Amino acid sequence: MSSASHRKQDLAKISSEWTEFTKRIPLPSPFGTPEQLRQHLESYPKAPKLEGVSIKQVTGPKRDKGNQIRIYTPTPYPRMELIKLIVVVYSSVHAGGWTVGNLDSEDAVCQTLCKENKVVVASVDYKKAPEHPFPTGVKDVWASILWIFQNMASLGGNRDRVVLGGLSAGANMTAVLTQRARDTDHVSFCGQILRCPLVVHPAAQPLGMDFSRYKENVDAPILPSAAVAQYVEWYNPIPEDICMSPLLATDFRGLPSPPDHLPCGYKAVRLSHESALLRPPSPLLASARGLTQPDMVDQ
Repeated sequence: MSSASHRKQDLAKISSEWTEFTKRIPLPSPFGTPEQLRQHLESYPKAPKLEGVSIKQVTGPKRDKGNQIRIYTPTPYPRMELIKLIVVVYSSVHAGGWTVGNLDSEDAVCQTLCKENKVVVASVDYKKAPEHPFPTGVKDVWASILWIFQNMASLGGNRDRVVLGGLSAGANMTAVLTQRARDTDHVSFCGQILRCPLVVHPAAQPLGMDFSRYKENVDAPILPSAAVAQYVEWYNPIPEDICMSPLLATDFRGLPSPPDHLPCGYKAVRLSHESALLRPPSPLLASARGLTQPDMVDQ
């Protein structure tokens, strides 16, 4: 993927393919109570089981009832020197926002990652806002990461070849916890995957960075700006805390480089991470490999 060097125009243009899709399958509303949004997600059909993937669910660290972790292993199993373990901090397939989603909502993605790339995938669950606001989810995921490293041999992974990745809210946690891992002796990531991340709270955007084009995606069809604001309110973080706004960290040395970064052209949070990428020098994602999809509306 090409390195980001300038801000392209017309990234929020809707493709004809998407227009035709929405004529056949109407989009659900991005608004509602947390329970309504969760019930809607549960109504989606479950992903079919793929051949060549072994799946097991384990109970990880004993935080409250214990975090659930789903392990995907390729079959037949590759040689150990080829094995890489990807830890997926999931967010709902659409509009998770630290509020909705479960291990099933990322099942299709995790199976595909495992099968197509011949890697072990660990999908990590966490407790949701607003019942469990910031920083509960971050603590849950970090506890699961520590547990995964402690149990790496039994999970079939290679501790020297671990990538942390996430989508949307999960990408936010990925950026946060990649920074935290850099400062520990017992956790190390060789890469990070940030899919549609929010890297700074809307109320903590640094002066001198251009966020004016948030307005460009105010009416994005799957995740408009008003929905982003609602999810952030439910999460109830401290805006300036780097566990919410990793862009505000003061030290970006020693992070896995280059990160892989995939924003959607038509999504309200796009400017959060695009501005970070395009600010010279890019502190959060220096040398990042970025590919903005002009007509992607969300995940």
